[in-house]
Amino acid sequence: MDYPQLKSLFEQWNGRVFQCKGELIDSFTDGDTQYLVMDVGDADQQLVILENRSSMTSPTLGRRYVAYADVSGQHMYKSSYYPMLIARYLDLP
Repeated sequence: MDYPQLKSLFEQWNGRVFQCKGELIDSFTDGDTQYLVMDVGDADQQLVILENRSSMTSPTLGRRYVAYADVSGQHMYKSSYYPMLIARYLDLP
């Protein structure tokens, strides 16, 4: 994943599928929608927001996962905007 490009080209990359690998550091819900915050960075923290539309309804925070997700825009998390993707598949690596 080219994280800097994803942050700047999210509108042009709308619908493009990425493999996201990283640790889940937070989750939150808005109505019936579950959102997962994943750190996909190696050395530096690089956060993406995943709208969880996978069959995994209760992923564990602090564990590493692999998600296949398509770009859908940006989402605000703790006063900053991060790339938002729709996770269609989520599993342990």
